[in-house]
Amino acid sequence: NTPVAEGIGFIGKMIRLGQRGIAAADEGAKAIVSVMEIRRQSARDAFAAIDNGMDADTALNGMAHQISNPDVRIMERVSQAGIDTALQTDLGKLGNAIQSVRNNLDFKYAPIGTMLVPYIKSVINMEKQILARTPLALFTPGALTELAAGGARRQMALGKMSYGTALMGYFSTLAMDGTCTGAGPTNPEYRKFLQETTGWQPFSCKVFGKYRSYAGLEP
Repeated sequence: NTPVAEGIGFIGKMIRLGQRGIAAADEGAKAIVSVMEIRRQSARDAFAAIDNGMDADTALNGMAHQISNPDVRIMERVSQAGIDTALQTDLGKLGNAIQSVRNNLDFKYAPIGTMLVPYIKSVINMEKQILARTPLALFTPGALTELAAGGARRQMALGKMSYGTALMGYFSTLAMDGTCTGAGPTNPEYRKFLQETTGWQPFSCKVFGKYRSYAGLEP
C-alpha cells in the first residue's frame, strides 16, 4: 500500500482502460448484430415458406416465434455473425503464420511481439473484410467457397463485392473532381494557395459548398 505501488497500479488501470473500452464496444456491436441476424434469418425463412405455398399469416406467426425463440440453426448463424463482427474469424494459413511470427517474439517477462503488434488478428480480418468487398475477392478462397455454396450465401458474397465496388467507384469520382480530399499537396506554398483561394482542407468532403472533415472516422 505504498504510494509507489498505488501509482503503479493506477498507471496499469489507465493502460488497460483502452482495452476495456474496446471490449465493451465489441460486446455492444455483437448484441446489435445478434438481434439483426435473428430477425434477418427469421424473415428469410418466412418468405421462403410463403414462396413454397404456406399461408402468409402462418409464415409471419412462425417468423415472430423464431424471433422470440430462435432455434439452434439460427443461433449458430448468429454466433458466426458475432465472430465476424468482432473480426475474430479464423485467419487461415497465411494469417496464422503471421500471427505465429508475432507470438515467437514474446518472451516470458517481455511480450515484445504483443507490444509491437497487439491486435494482429483483428487487423488481418479487417483487411480480409475489405478485400471481400472488392472484385479481388474472386481470387480468395473464402469468397469462392461462398459463391460455390449457392443460395443466400452466394447472394451475400455477390452483394458485398457489388456495393463495395460501387462505393469505391463513387468516392473515386468525388476525389477526382475535388469534392473529397486526402492529405493534399506536400508543397507548402501550393497548399497555402489552395486554402486561401478555395477554402480547401485535407481529409474532407464538400457538403453544401463547405468542406466537412472526415478525419477520425476510420476504424
